[in-house]
Amino acid sequence: MADKNVRMWDIWRPFKAEDYRYAWNSNNILGVFRQLLDDLKYSFQRVRYGYCERDLWSIDAWFLDVMPRMLEEYRDTRHGSPLINENDRDNDEVIKKTWDEIVNRMIFLFREASEDTCTMINPYEDEIHSARDDFTKRFGFFGEKLMTDEEKENAEKTRLHAWHSVSELPEYKEMCDKYFEEDRKIAEYRVKCKDEAFELFTKYFYDLWD
Repeated sequence: MADKNVRMWDIWRPFKAEDYRYAWNSNNILGVFRQLLDDLKYSFQRVRYGYCERDLWSIDAWFLDVMPRMLEEYRDTRHGSPLINENDRDNDEVIKKTWDEIVNRMIFLFREASEDTCTMINPYEDEIHSARDDFTKRFGFFGEKLMTDEEKENAEKTRLHAWHSVSELPEYKEMCDKYFEEDRKIAEYRVKCKDEAFELFTKYFYDLWD
């Protein structure tokens, strides 16, 4: 089985620093307290059901987080390998090597398909973060200082706030355009990896046994 500490971390995995930053900017200490209560609920659900309602918000992210780790453990702890090529029937080492290569390919592709573990890096990542930090200092986390009178009035009536972003500033437009173009290329690569991963997963689905 996987390391006990890893399995325990899965239970607490719903806790994310960015959620607490968002909660603080939204509603200060009260927002953080509500986020903490939600995360404790999600962790309890993980213990009881194996998944939580937060996982349902993004089943793709949950799958791409869990499946590569499951496949790694399966690869490292299995006792046998399915016969993929009839010509290898009498050679256990070749059978094992062939199957390891297929499983490793699935692991790699599923990881590349995930936004969190993809190895392609946007070269403008640092610049966009720096720009967003500057934007937050000047105009607030949600760009509230850029809100028009009409937007402010609407926010008071509906409690729905208009969200302004760094891409609206002329001095950052060129950099943002470059960032989003690179982001589009990475997204296309991730889709390509996802499609190939599921082709293999479908082809060998009934061979994933031990």
